[in-house]
Amino acid sequence: MSTLAAFLSTLVVSVAGIYLLQPAAHHFGLIDRPGGRKQHIIHTPLIGGITIGVSSLLFLFLFPFDVVTVGHTSRGALLVSLALILMIGIADDYLGLGVRLRFLLHALVALIMINWGGVLLSDLGCLLGPNLLELGVVAVPLTVFATLGTINALNMIDGVDGLAGVLTGVTVACVALLVFLIADMTLHFWIALGILGALTGFLIFNFPYRSRTHAVIFLGDAGSNLLGFLIAWLLIDLSQGANPVITPVTALWLFAVPLIDTVSVMVRRIWLKRSPFKADRWHLHHLMIDAGYRVRQVVLIMGAYQLIMAAIGTWMLWSGVKEVVAFSLFLSVFVGHMLFVSRPWRVVPLLRSLHRACNLTVAGSRSVFVGNISPERVESTVLALLGEEAYARGYVLYSYRAVITEEERVGAEIECWSVADMHRLLKRLVRRASETEPLDIRQFVPRQSKNDRRGVNTVVVECRRKGCRRHSKVLSNHVAELRYFRYPEIGRTSRSTLIDHVSD
Repeated sequence: MSTLAAFLSTLVVSVAGIYLLQPAAHHFGLIDRPGGRKQHIIHTPLIGGITIGVSSLLFLFLFPFDVVTVGHTSRGALLVSLALILMIGIADDYLGLGVRLRFLLHALVALIMINWGGVLLSDLGCLLGPNLLELGVVAVPLTVFATLGTINALNMIDGVDGLAGVLTGVTVACVALLVFLIADMTLHFWIALGILGALTGFLIFNFPYRSRTHAVIFLGDAGSNLLGFLIAWLLIDLSQGANPVITPVTALWLFAVPLIDTVSVMVRRIWLKRSPFKADRWHLHHLMIDAGYRVRQVVLIMGAYQLIMAAIGTWMLWSGVKEVVAFSLFLSVFVGHMLFVSRPWRVVPLLRSLHRACNLTVAGSRSVFVGNISPERVESTVLALLGEEAYARGYVLYSYRAVITEEERVGAEIECWSVADMHRLLKRLVRRASETEPLDIRQFVPRQSKNDRRGVNTVVVECRRKGCRRHSKVLSNHVAELRYFRYPEIGRTSRSTLIDHVSD
């Protein structure tokens, strides 16, 4: 079987399964409903894990038997373990299993992996010196602990669309590359290749593309548990034995981001005297969302983070760096990450500053702000900037006084039809602004109520952008009239009701 055929087989089965299972998921109620901490606003099927699991099981069942094997992987044990993990995950998605029951069931599957599959974490390599650090009697409980930790680390980091799939894809791709370079096309290589095909089919419907407003399907606990178990099986089996493909510390680097981020958040919860399993929004991807990063930006940045960590681990393995050095460097990265995310009140402003410096699109932004316009030249300036689109776009004008000069200035919020349209408009306005007075042109950043200290009925409010002090007065969207109105008590007035509140 060629590598392309192996990849395409699971990809096709995954895509076909998604199309077939979507109606059934809505019919049987296997959906994720919005509400609580969840950010999505529509009912979304939890079938991503089912399609990945079925694709992987069919691939393993139909795979040719005459394949070179390293480690102790038993295909029968892997098939049974994956089937059990998948069923436990589906039950959790549908019924909502308790944490203790779920841990117990996962531990039983890990024991099947150890006793039938022969996958056991018997040593930690030369982690603390030149001698092999054997585990002895604690090998079995530590293997169960490592398996449960990998499963739950991937489950806990699955907080935004496409994140768990991308991080898993980076880890599995690095595993496939290392196995191919060191041990040739063994069973582990084909398993990793099959997982990559199934993941690609899932990400087609889950990845936050530029034109997609929400994911079509979710991974669900069935998917995160399945992928976490597969990663644990591969990394443990490849790092053990007389001739291991990778070292145990390399396995940490290949799974670095989910592991480091999850443990950091759990340590912070324990420090605050909370349950380490009580969900919150202090993961790194949550902090990035609060800082204004779009979901697509979060996924790509976290994926790049994981790729860098995996590349460092692969390079140290290939270069023969001592395991104690690699482990010390990993601990340094872990401590730095933990200290970084443990102070969200400092992290969020810093991330927001980096976001602004890179000129990235702010989450929720659908308009462009043009400030520092003199009141006498409002009409001519806006018309000159918008050109032939002056009467096709809606816009609202804000009156404020600059803090330094105390001059009265006007800012225009110009609506955009999409994110791509906003980028085009920004470039066009910046180009045309060189022909007029110095203007402040940027994205109009929507305020979040949890971060907004302004009261609903506040008459004068502070705006931290560019050192201005903006009044809660807005000019009419008909530029020539220049008439003022105050915000109603319900909050900001929509464009459709703007004229009704205008007063002389």
